[in-house]
Order: sequence, then C-alpha cells, then structure tokens
Amino acid sequence: MNISEYIENDLREKIRSGGPLPARLTLDSLAKEYEVSLTPVRVALEHLIDLNYVLKSENGRLSLNPRRRARKQIRKRKTNQSLPMRNWDEIITEDVIHQSIQGEPADLREESAAQRYGVGRTVVQQVFNRLA
Repeated sequence: MNISEYIENDLREKIRSGGPLPARLTLDSLAKEYEVSLTPVRVALEHLIDLNYVLKSENGRLSLNPRRRARKQIRKRKTNQSLPMRNWDEIITEDVIHQSIQGEPADLREESAAQRYGVGRTVVQQVFNRLA
C-alpha cells in the first residue's frame, strides 16, 4: 500500500464513520497533517471524488458528500480502525543501514527511493536531510 492509498482509506473511513476529519479538506492542510507532499493527497482526493465521497464545486472547493457520511458517529470496530501512519524516518534509515552492513550500494537518489517506498519525493528528501 502506498501513501496515497493510505490517505484515501483513512479519509474514507473517517467520512463513513461520521467522525471528524484529521484536518480541513484542503490539499495543503491534509499534506501537513499526513506529512507528505501535495501529490499523494491530490491522488487520494481525486479517487474520493470519483467514488463520490468528496464533492468538488465549480470554484474548486471540496466538501464532504452528506449522503456518504454517517448520521451518528459509529464506534469503530478493531477490524475497521484506520491504518497506522508509517514512520518513514525509521523505515528508510533501517533500510539504508541494512544495505550498508550487507555491503550493497545504497541508492540515495530521491526519485528512485520515493518509487521504491511508494511515497513522495518530499518525504524522502526530508528523511535524507535528517539522516545526513
């Protein structure tokens, strides 16, 4: 599962349950909340618009489809809980260290690492900066 799928699933479950969204329904707010670039948020929202969970008005503003939102907040069952956010710092750092110990050349290019982990280049760039 890549980050845009995670965001899409998380938002869809929050919409279905009637619970509060993690942030305002804007690209910028959601990108900050999920600590990703705009691209995975944009992809997730496009899918939610296609599935009719989110409505896009003529002026481009997004709103929740009231027909998809539960009337009352439903207690989540353990099987329907949101997926945990992944700690990309830990995952990428461990992978780079593991490759180094194995004697494998570590590919530290943002674009190829972003594709390998299924995240945006911004996430990889931030992790690499902290790792350095």
